[in-house]
Amino acid sequence: MRSKVTDYTAWLNGVYVAKAIASCFSKGAKYPDKPFGTETKEVSPEDEFKLFIEVFNSRFKKMQ
Repeated sequence: MRSKVTDYTAWLNGVYVAKAIASCFSKGAKYPDKPFGTETKEVSPEDEFKLFIEVFNSRFKKMQ
């Protein structure tokens, strides 16, 4: 799981760098005003519990 987070962070960093470079050389490209991924999503308690169960059970699958 840690490698997925690291991979996503590296990818996101690359997106910011690409946007920064594009905004320097192109009039149509602009650097984002807000950070990516800051949208808040409403998650129902049922979906939140399903996610908890999935993560909890995945720990046991790794042990086998």
